[in-house]
Amino acid sequence: MLRICSKKAIRSKALTVRLFNGSTWANLGNGYFIDRETKQELPDYKLYRHIKTAVSSGGMIFAKRMNSTQALQYTERPLKVKSW
Repeated sequence: MLRICSKKAIRSKALTVRLFNGSTWANLGNGYFIDRETKQELPDYKLYRHIKTAVSSGGMIFAKRMNSTQALQYTERPLKVKSW
């Protein structure tokens, strides 16, 4: 059984997150994420339900979901991002 990844874990562990729309957001470390292209800032609770993958230091994917109705879950073992 896979464990659910919480908003708190995303806030503390994720360096970047990728959303279902393909955009990548960087963690500012204060509960906010910034879109790399538009420079828009949003709090983590507004992005959480749209997160597809979460990446920690070293380019390791530690949480993901296959579709937007599924819960965000930790991966069984961290996966290396293809292009970091």
